[in-house]
Amino acid sequence: MNRHLIKLVIVVAFLSVLSISFSKEATAPSKLAPPEYLQWQEQVEAFLQDKPYVLPAYDPDLGPIAFVNNESSPARLSFELYRSESYSLGKEAPKSRTLHDFYFAFSWDQKGGELSDSELLERFTGLGATTQPNRKKVDETTSVIHDLILEYREDHLKIYQSLNEETQEQNKDLQKAILALLKEKAIKNAQVEIVNLERKTNLYFHFIIRDQLVNIQLAVTKHASTDTTEELQHYLGDLHKLIESP
Repeated sequence: MNRHLIKLVIVVAFLSVLSISFSKEATAPSKLAPPEYLQWQEQVEAFLQDKPYVLPAYDPDLGPIAFVNNESSPARLSFELYRSESYSLGKEAPKSRTLHDFYFAFSWDQKGGELSDSELLERFTGLGATTQPNRKKVDETTSVIHDLILEYREDHLKIYQSLNEETQEQNKDLQKAILALLKEKAIKNAQVEIVNLERKTNLYFHFIIRDQLVNIQLAVTKHASTDTTEELQHYLGDLHKLIESP
């Protein structure tokens, strides 16, 4: 094969690889928020005004979001976010929504308190007021509520999960990641419920900040991994705003 032909083959091969590379970059989601998202974000922030709130960071893999306002008054705020066909802001959830479309929920109340053992028992089991909680102390950091719920605490940071060895092992790294994030964000009073489902793990955060109540609900991947901290940062990265807001 002559030299000119060899050079031609190399150039064609190089251009082919370069074309494939460009093609991959073109199909990969952009990390930059599109104009539609930025416009939606401005509308949401204008609606929320100066109330305390947290919004998840932009996710290029998520797609459009529907903001659903449940309540907004001088003393209270409540909203939910759903995956949607288009960016929107309103008082009703998308009509075609499913359980899988739920993305994030936030609520704030000027007055609030910690969840009681009875409330925790109801939330975890649905047994209602007919069942009285029976708290047993295991050690300085651990208690059991009615032989059903395990409570782990570090000062006023408390994490609750089902009293099940399999879920406890599954949640071990997740629990560490949650506690580390709360400490990093200077959250001093929190109750966190970990509810394990088949494909994901639901998290319910109950904060008391300057005698005000903040609730946040979200879901992370089922098994904690190196991505868990990134997921928590994605959803709760703005927690410092609640501490700093007047």
